[in-house]
Amino acid sequence: MKKVDKELMKLTNKKSIIKCFMTKKVLSKTDIMEETALSSAALSYLIPELEEEEWIIEVGVGAFSGGRRPVMYSLNAQKGYMLSVQVSTKGILIGLIDLGCQLIEAKTVIGLMNDEESFIKIIEEGIEILKKNYMALFEKIIAVNISIPGVIDERSGLVIHSAHFRFYNFDMKALFNRLLGKKVEVFTFKDTDALLLGEYYFIHESTPNMAYILCDRGVGLSLLILGELFRTLQVGLELGHMTIDPNGPVCHCGRRGCIGAMVSELPAIKHYVEIREQHGMYIEDLGTLSFGDIIKQYSHDECAKEVIDKQVDLLSEVIANMINLFNIKKVIIGGPLTLLGATIESRLENAVRRKVLVCFREGIQIRRSELDMHAAILGMAKDVLLHQIGDLKHL
Repeated sequence: MKKVDKELMKLTNKKSIIKCFMTKKVLSKTDIMEETALSSAALSYLIPELEEEEWIIEVGVGAFSGGRRPVMYSLNAQKGYMLSVQVSTKGILIGLIDLGCQLIEAKTVIGLMNDEESFIKIIEEGIEILKKNYMALFEKIIAVNISIPGVIDERSGLVIHSAHFRFYNFDMKALFNRLLGKKVEVFTFKDTDALLLGEYYFIHESTPNMAYILCDRGVGLSLLILGELFRTLQVGLELGHMTIDPNGPVCHCGRRGCIGAMVSELPAIKHYVEIREQHGMYIEDLGTLSFGDIIKQYSHDECAKEVIDKQVDLLSEVIANMINLFNIKKVIIGGPLTLLGATIESRLENAVRRKVLVCFREGIQIRRSELDMHAAILGMAKDVLLHQIGDLKHL
């Protein structure tokens, strides 16, 4: 066998060993053999090399089971670090995370971002805030994970299009390589991808098939199939541009009746203002009115109730169509509608069950998001550690 083939095989075997520690924190040599199918002879030289390279460390000995007690190994979580960045229309949440998926620190940076220049400025500010306290750790950053609304090309990391930020073929890898002053792996996710991964890894890991629908300033969708994100080349899953009423209002994409033009913050506010004005009730400061404000009035404002009931009914149509396509049993709803609490779950479940095919009705669950503020950035990090760590070029 050629030397290059031997080196490639050794590298591949090392990556498989490292991947073992992504699901199990502490392993013995026997455990690693069972997980990787590598021989004892192979591990006798691979494990010492990984120790020397500081990828794994000894953490003690295991329980006595006859004979010599086994040496236990763990991933060296301080071998490298990742930046995870969650981008919204109002700013970013940026976190520094070790290879054990432990959050070192996270910072929120609020700012108006409506073009490339303003976007880059906020990203730079977030990096500088963290770097000020963790300069030494920044030298060991090996990957960046970023989520952003838009159409993503997973392979290249390009943001093909993001309407809010006015991006076309925006190169995230080039941006972070420049800002960090070195080459790192950059993994780009849709905003709903990160939210879905957070829900899955930290709340619903027993449900490998699920969907996440974000209803806020627009409508977004991500799917998890058999525990992995549903992705194809340049996939958009642009749920917000599914037409539900050919005679409906004009969407910014140019078509009529898109779900995003009928269900989300702007159409809800417009509908609410129209109903109140019909009753001679005017709103003094429209500039401060939000989707959440209307939802909070649901229980004691008939105008708000009419608006939100219409929004929920339209959303149930979309969810029913999505279930008929993919037979997803669990759907997570994110955004301001979660302020309705358990009401949103029961209302949508009942409506969706009436609208889906009979063979898909059993077991449908609609749940509101239970994410805390860090779950999305940690969800991205955990997904990269589970699926991409062996491919990082820093091994």
